[in-house]
Amino acid sequence: MIVVTGGAVFIGSTIIRWLNNIGEEEIVDVDHLDFSEKWRNMVGSKFVDYLDRGNFLDKIQNNTLKYDVKICIHMGACSRTIEKDAKFLMENNFKCSQTLAKWALKNNIRFIYASSAATFGDSSNGFNDDENELDYLRTLNMYGYSKHMFDLWVIRKVYFSEFVGLKFFNVFRPNEYHKGDMRGVVLKGCE
Repeated sequence: MIVVTGGAVFIGSTIIRWLNNIGEEEIVDVDHLDFSEKWRNMVGSKFVDYLDRGNFLDKIQNNTLKYDVKICIHMGACSRTIEKDAKFLMENNFKCSQTLAKWALKNNIRFIYASSAATFGDSSNGFNDDENELDYLRTLNMYGYSKHMFDLWVIRKVYFSEFVGLKFFNVFRPNEYHKGDMRGVVLKGCE
């Protein structure tokens, strides 16, 4: 079984579709469906279950998840670079990621997670992703900081040999229509 967090949004829904295209349907889609239209990204995808983020976290913390998970692809996060609620970002992007990472380690689950190019800040320290240079990065917003904190936690716990972290740069696709003004620059330019 594969868990994809953020499975109703842009990158997560694309990953589920890609998995479906290679024949994989044993997927648990984890997200938080709110008042946005992101549920539309799930239409046509094949997965065995959908779990709300909070329900999923409760299940893994209480060891009541009924699936034998082999891979967790953690794409779920608040990606609003203008989000001002620091407490929310730290809880959602940092603490939630820690919870998932610890669960994955404890259960021998392959863990792949989304970091962000926002961790590089103004790029004055370049785009070097050498784990020995991460302390020198200076993010420009709270979103980038919340993602950077998780990268630093992974490095300091020496989990970098166990996990795969992906830093996305200006990604775009039609499945981000629900993001409003936070859509990618390329998509905005195509409208």
